[in-house]
Amino acid sequence: MSDPLAAHLARVAAEARRTGRPLLAAWRERAPGTLDPLACFAAAGTERCYWSVPAQGLAIAGEGAVAAVEAAGAARFADAAARARALFAGLRSGTEPGDGTATAIC
Repeated sequence: MSDPLAAHLARVAAEARRTGRPLLAAWRERAPGTLDPLACFAAAGTERCYWSVPAQGLAIAGEGAVAAVEAAGAARFADAAARARALFAGLRSGTEPGDGTATAIC
């Protein structure tokens, strides 16, 4: 497979089948310099996120959700934290070739 994204997704899917566990596949690549992440965020639907670190020239916009962490009651913060840790334990991230930066998930 010559497409790096397709290869990454195939590896994650194979691992999920092999282990019998649900996994999250994430992919990051640099957008063209003319793309405005904040405009993408503004145009997105109701499930969206925006993360910016202007001092580093970093902005990330995302839309949609493949999983959600919800909790209620007195222990909701501890419950949500435990559920998030379990969810992200199954995160397998990848980047475009030559991009050594990390993947952020909102």
